[in-house]
Amino acid sequence: VAASPVTVQQLAVSASADARAVVGAIGSLATGGPATHELIAQPYVPVNLASLASAGVGAEIQGQLQGGQRIVQQLLGGLPVADQPSKTIWVSTGPVNPAIVGGLHTAKATDLVLPEADLEPAIELDDATWSQPFNLLAGKGEVTKAAVIDAQLSSYFTDDPRDPVLAANQLLADLAQIHYELPGASDPTRGVIAVPPSDWDPDPAFVSALLAGLNGNPIVTTATLTQYFSGLVPVGGNQAATTRRLAAAGSGQQFTNDQAVAIVAARNDIDGFTKAVQGDAALVAQLEELLLASESSELKPAAQRAGVATFQRHLAAELSGIQVLTSTVTLTARTASIPITIVSSASYHLQAKLILRSAKLEFPAGSTRRVSI
Repeated sequence: VAASPVTVQQLAVSASADARAVVGAIGSLATGGPATHELIAQPYVPVNLASLASAGVGAEIQGQLQGGQRIVQQLLGGLPVADQPSKTIWVSTGPVNPAIVGGLHTAKATDLVLPEADLEPAIELDDATWSQPFNLLAGKGEVTKAAVIDAQLSSYFTDDPRDPVLAANQLLADLAQIHYELPGASDPTRGVIAVPPSDWDPDPAFVSALLAGLNGNPIVTTATLTQYFSGLVPVGGNQAATTRRLAAAGSGQQFTNDQAVAIVAARNDIDGFTKAVQGDAALVAQLEELLLASESSELKPAAQRAGVATFQRHLAAELSGIQVLTSTVTLTARTASIPITIVSSASYHLQAKLILRSAKLEFPAGSTRRVSI
């Protein structure tokens, strides 16, 4: 989200598409922000990327991103390719554990933004605010480029709903304070990241005051996260550490083995149903969104299990419209043809595999048939 001319309406649309990261690059002679803005690709619902990866349900990471992309396309499908959401950056607002590296590989993301609380303590020169990207060491020496979310700056988005203009000016004042923390620094370019809550409802007064204060600001300019990670703010600047490690404490949401098994089974059901259903993408999308919603990191385990159960009920309801009529058949010879009647009350066509099983009969031409219903 840039400080260059962006209307309140545009910013609100960006927020609804989960473009939640605001980057302030602090520079001593900055005269204005770049005339660009950036959206960050988001999952269908907030998820703990590390937990999905460690539970062995990595396919859900791609499913989440594809579900999020469907929503964004409905809102922003007309944007030029250059303005489409960036898929190389993952903004994590929940607890992070070493499995995050595997999750990033699956998501094809190269850069990570994460809460300061998930890292071992570290300070910059003279106890200044941490404001440099770094290499994150996780797991078995695996490395990914990362940056921290400034919790204090992020808090201003929701701290004072009764006086949003004051909150915006407090955020601007904090940015100025950060700028003056290192007078005469060898490299004055520093960067801090503020991330509003995922359910943030942008207040027009807050947004207007913040953009007005950033536009033409002599000491603070804005940048996209891609620019931030592309060298605008240097790793190791101002004698900051070039590497940091994850804290050993809490890993946040974890899926039990039973949950993981249920999710894998549900995904297989969706894949099979997708192949069977002819020309009803909307129905498949509805079923998939039920499964994706059950994986939200904002749900407790019981609610997640209930979400998977809801998916199973809806799928069962669809399949109940397909039935094989039962009847009694009397065989009068060792070889015979048996009629099988399949009826459907579904509003769509299905391509299915009919599988025949019997303890007393053999099927000379094979026990499976492809059927069009």
